[in-house]
Amino acid sequence: MADDKKQGDAAGGTAEKLNTIQKNRILVETIRKEMRRHTLYDHYMLSPNLKKNLVLTAKPNTTTVQPKEEDCDPEYKEFSEKLSKTPREKYAVPQTSAQEYFWETRQLMPENLNNPLFHHPRRSSEVTRFPRSTK
Repeated sequence: MADDKKQGDAAGGTAEKLNTIQKNRILVETIRKEMRRHTLYDHYMLSPNLKKNLVLTAKPNTTTVQPKEEDCDPEYKEFSEKLSKTPREKYAVPQTSAQEYFWETRQLMPENLNNPLFHHPRRSSEVTRFPRSTK
């Protein structure tokens, strides 16, 4: 097993097997270090439908009244509006390297149909006219 490997060679110490008590102390120390940085997220929000009343599926032949926008919790409304925004609306600069590719989507050069460097209309020649005529 991997647990029975000799420890200490990588740390520069002598090679000796760890017993169960030593392994447990190492585990406890590791957990203690992880818990120092660990914080629990305790700010949860419920949907406004669940806050007003319990939502149950209705029968197919009945109609239900949807809650009005003003009945919604303002905190939930703000949260849902933030989620519906695109990354471009949320942030001033790209947050990941993948967002950098299409962050600037506006046209760099104005469209000029008179300039032959930027405008390449479809042209036909006798080679391209022949296959079109056979169809």
